[in-house]
Amino acid sequence: MKTIRKLSLMLLSMLFMSNLAFSQYKIIVKSKTSIKQLQIKNTITGAISNIPTWNKTGGGFLLVVADLEKTEIVASAFMEIQLYRIDNKESTTWVQMNSGQKLTIGDCFDIYGTTATSNGEDLANVSEFFTSVFTGYSVSGTNMVVRGGSKIEFHEPKSNFFDADEISFAWKAKSEVEKINLKDLTTNKLVWTARAGFTESKIDYKLIANDLGEKAGELLKVGNEYELQFFVKGEKDAITKKFNITPAYYNMASSNSFLSWENLIVTWQSQQKISYAWIEDLEGNAVWEAENLENNKIDFIYLQKSMEIFEAGKYKLILEYNKLQVPFEFEIFASPEEVEELKGFLVE
Repeated sequence: MKTIRKLSLMLLSMLFMSNLAFSQYKIIVKSKTSIKQLQIKNTITGAISNIPTWNKTGGGFLLVVADLEKTEIVASAFMEIQLYRIDNKESTTWVQMNSGQKLTIGDCFDIYGTTATSNGEDLANVSEFFTSVFTGYSVSGTNMVVRGGSKIEFHEPKSNFFDADEISFAWKAKSEVEKINLKDLTTNKLVWTARAGFTESKIDYKLIANDLGEKAGELLKVGNEYELQFFVKGEKDAITKKFNITPAYYNMASSNSFLSWENLIVTWQSQQKISYAWIEDLEGNAVWEAENLENNKIDFIYLQKSMEIFEAGKYKLILEYNKLQVPFEFEIFASPEEVEELKGFLVE
């Protein structure tokens, strides 16, 4: 039996407080008008981001920023907003902004900040707010789009295969495909190249294995990540499609950011029985473990039966299948104490 390494509450608290100084600022935004009328601008790079709606009925939205003084809130119409900092539990009064007006987040707290609770409308049903799906967004993040990607349209492409012999991709090319490679991203080696004169619009395991011969089983392995690379005439960069051969994969509905442990829901697909599973913190200390999980799901209700510490921070869930590990990284934004503070803030 593997032994869980437990940190004392005092040590975990000290580690959390020391890491807090280097973490990003996490801020809840409430708005009396459509959140689509509010944008966030990085004054250093000039990048402007919208605020996606992660809770449609609660009236709250999460921002994750690196610098309060270098991040501006930009209003495209008259707006009334209120901000709450999770780290120091400071809120602002309602801030009125005219169309085109800009304010740094730092100024919002310097000018309108108050540690006292604010009186206002009941903007959220707390129960509904905390049970809705939660996703964090970073204003410094970018959506990576492969250049020239529209020149190839895949037909219902899969990103995960339980076995190599399930590999199959079909596509429609709008331009001539001059070369196709298959690269193993785990080993950083080229596995396969389509033979000269290849003009088909489908690739599957049988085709690749016929070319690889006896090496197919060695080169297409469960546990590795791969990338198809399409070199299209007239394009400098390859159009790529990544996929995994994996004993398990996490469902796309699984967010990797949660307001609290109470919101945690992680589900996955697999055809094998898990031999072992555990959750470890950022320092690699195991905070929970289990053998022979019956369901392909973990949530707060399940974890609280055997887990003792529920602190905010970054964690990793690891599923083990016959020594093959499938990780899922996630972040908990608020501790139980901070959740109680947020509840009070939302119903003021």
